[in-house]
Amino acid sequence: YTYTFETNGDTFDRAVSSTNPTFSSGDTVVTGAGDHHSWDGVYGAKQVSAGSGVHVWKVVVLAYEDHGANVFELAIGLTTNTLSTWFWSQPESYGYMAEDGRAVNSKEACCDFKIGYGSPYRAGDEVTVTYDSDANTVGFGVNGVDQGVFATGLGSGPFRLAIAVGDRKESVELFAEVDEQPTPAPTPAPTPEPTPAPTITTSHSYEVSGDTFDTSVSSTNLHFSEGDTVVVGHGDYHSWDGSYGTKQVIGGSGVHTWKVKVLTYEDHGANVFELAIGITTNTLSTWFWSQPESYGYMAEDGRSVNSQSSCCSFNTNYGSPFRAGDEVTVTLDSDAGTVSFGVNGVDQGVVGTGLGAGPFRLAVAVGDEKESVQLDGVSDSQET
Repeated sequence: YTYTFETNGDTFDRAVSSTNPTFSSGDTVVTGAGDHHSWDGVYGAKQVSAGSGVHVWKVVVLAYEDHGANVFELAIGLTTNTLSTWFWSQPESYGYMAEDGRAVNSKEACCDFKIGYGSPYRAGDEVTVTYDSDANTVGFGVNGVDQGVFATGLGSGPFRLAIAVGDRKESVELFAEVDEQPTPAPTPAPTPEPTPAPTITTSHSYEVSGDTFDTSVSSTNLHFSEGDTVVVGHGDYHSWDGSYGTKQVIGGSGVHTWKVKVLTYEDHGANVFELAIGITTNTLSTWFWSQPESYGYMAEDGRSVNSQSSCCSFNTNYGSPFRAGDEVTVTLDSDAGTVSFGVNGVDQGVVGTGLGAGPFRLAVAVGDEKESVQLDGVSDSQET
């Protein structure tokens, strides 16, 4: 057998989930509601019955806060019902708690806790839920490390993914659902066709290793995770902190594109930028566009800023606003000396021309703990 990832995967089912949370990114991202911890239950759309193989859900924690008064904070698991805001209160429910790593087995009734089951998990961690419907077991994992089988003798189901979030400072994303499928017999290799003469063109080739945030030149207030590809702001009130990419690009080196996923976002009202993404030649400021040779794109109203010589030339009608779940691209054409931005694959146009020799690096300014981004990848123009 082999695991085959379904790119369309599972999604959250709004029809049976609490109406308080916010859903985005095609109902694969959920964010809690309110300022104080109060459970809301959300449930996957896919239902799985006994005897159907092994099923694995992957859930990435985008945002998390320890409230102190609650020893669970965030719960991820499996259930046969959607009757409660905290799913493990019902029979045939199994959960894994973020704060202290305990698990709960409510096979017949609530609640049999196992303190010390697994590792606690936080923002940036990936939690897996593995339901073996043939062996009738469920277990969990964190960042690829198996925490072990937690419960045995599960009933016939059907089971679905279950998540309980505490408030708006907790959010998760459902990445993919994996099903065990037979490995097909190998296909005989076809007779190779003659190789045509190469054509010289320019294309983008994504590097899996990509760029990362350089913690040595970024604000020390920020929280970095996922190999320094995720950055989360700090504090309860909007106060700029600058984070900067490691990769530096000089003029005449081709086309370079960064992909930045907005994980969490909040509109504070008093600030018309909220979150800024761009490029810069310096790391001297918490808001990078205040320095020369800096170019930014603002989340709240879609304005851009060109600080080629000095701060700040704004274009208030530049592009679309962007929010949590959106993917922002930053494209530096170091041959043409231009920079432009895109949102979810839609080009917003050129912001700056006549850029200098650099070197330039990615720049992201976040406002507080309610804003976070992930650097998905970087592509470079290469000849094929």
